[in-house]
Amino acid sequence: MFQVMTMNISGYADRYGPWGIRRELIRQAVHDAKPDVLALQAVQLDPALEQSRDQASQMARIMPQFSSIVFQASASHPDGKVDGLAVLSRFEILESDFLKFTTIPGLEDQSQRTILHTRLATPEGTIELFNATFSWAAEQAMKNVEEALAFMGRFEGPRMLVGDLNQTPDSDAVAGLIKAGWIDAWAQCNPDKKGFTFVENGKFVKRIDYTWLDPSLAGQLESIRLTANTATTLDDRRGSDHAALLATFR
Repeated sequence: MFQVMTMNISGYADRYGPWGIRRELIRQAVHDAKPDVLALQAVQLDPALEQSRDQASQMARIMPQFSSIVFQASASHPDGKVDGLAVLSRFEILESDFLKFTTIPGLEDQSQRTILHTRLATPEGTIELFNATFSWAAEQAMKNVEEALAFMGRFEGPRMLVGDLNQTPDSDAVAGLIKAGWIDAWAQCNPDKKGFTFVENGKFVKRIDYTWLDPSLAGQLESIRLTANTATTLDDRRGSDHAALLATFR
């Protein structure tokens, strides 16, 4: 059995508490869930903070169970700040690479989106893990899906796509993944539950974070549940404005 946890950690945003407090809340959630692999989105590096360590590297220092880590920059800013994705793993990361998605000119969302690939050496064999963020703009999200499918199609063996896709289950982008044969883990295990992952005004309002599986992995899926989805009693402090997903495989 192994477990994969995915979470958008919301960078250094402080709406639900300063990073130092949120980092500890995330660490506690990870400690309780005990995943073998942790995929993170909205990971930031600020050269003025934490000795220029990105947030995933900071977390790895307080979570020594993860012996392998990859941080991949998605976008760099004039002030030196960097946005990116990360994977922390108990398993050896045999290799990693990435693809920066094409940004369609003229759309309201001009953020650079990226998909990070890591090959994990699990006790059951290698798994191709893809960690991504997609656009919230429908046309751009469809382009993200097109490019992600082509990128993931280069790899053989069991494949898994996780991340903040910024699209709800009824979107054209999600339909594109389903049409291509990918399986929504939440829908497979919890067809009657909404599984909202994004918080607004203290309430979970929509599902935009996912774990997707190819058929070879879908048959091994035992369960998937939300975690890191409750606030502390102190001023609605949360680890992030996103809940995490924890998938367990036989």
